[in-house]
Amino acid sequence: MQLTYSDVKQIQTLEDPAEVNRKLKSGWTLLHIATASGDGHSYLIYVIGWTRKETEEEYARLLEQLEELGF
Repeated sequence: MQLTYSDVKQIQTLEDPAEVNRKLKSGWTLLHIATASGDGHSYLIYVIGWTRKETEEEYARLLEQLEELGF
């Protein structure tokens, strides 16, 4: 499936890799990784997007149901 920006319904920018990984595991899509700097140090910024037709809450319920079924 090819992603177009018109598919993105919501965008978040995050700095914490652990939070990014949680979001990706819960259905978000990684759109971009950028570097930024401030206070004398550099860091990564992750841009993620929600591209699914379901809301995040609906998708979480679907994942729970699949897990209960052993998938």
